[in-house]
Amino acid sequence: MKESIPKKKRGRKPKISEEQLQMARRYEMAWYALYYKKPVFAQKLIVEEPDGRHANDLTKEVRKLAESNRKIELIDKAKHYLEASGKFY
Repeated sequence: MKESIPKKKRGRKPKISEEQLQMARRYEMAWYALYYKKPVFAQKLIVEEPDGRHANDLTKEVRKLAESNRKIELIDKAKHYLEASGKFY
């Protein structure tokens, strides 16, 4: 006879606080702002090699900008993409 294994109870997903949501949005805006300021060859390398040097450099820049209190300046391409995807905050 098989032993019964107690099932894990499915709980609710943890709620995200307003502060966490704002920070996530800030990271996303910083990523798009900095990504579209890069030259086209660097953008391609970031997408093709997400663990590459260019992607790591972008990650560091995004973190610094998102965690600072500086205003995030979006260029037209980034604004257009965020508006089209419904993510413009």
